[in-house]
Amino acid sequence: MVRSELLDLNIMIETKSFKEYYRVDKKKIGYIKFIIEAYDGIAVLTTVDSGKGLISLSIPPGCETDIKDLMSNLSERIMIKKYEEKITVY
Repeated sequence: MVRSELLDLNIMIETKSFKEYYRVDKKKIGYIKFIIEAYDGIAVLTTVDSGKGLISLSIPPGCETDIKDLMSNLSERIMIKKYEEKITVY
């Protein structure tokens, strides 16, 4: 792929995916990231505030149910709660 095609792909991914925010056990952020990465392409985890255990998931179309199921399953073992408050990122 040439650079312009990669840029077009990034723009397409950014415009079609959506973000969900979660509060998690801050000691488990790395663990959750590795689990999500093992499901290639299901989502991209970004740490928003490591001190508060706040993460975001960029979820592509078609993966919403998979992420919901995965996060529900993980929440049976570790603290994971959907974060509904407004996020301000500086």
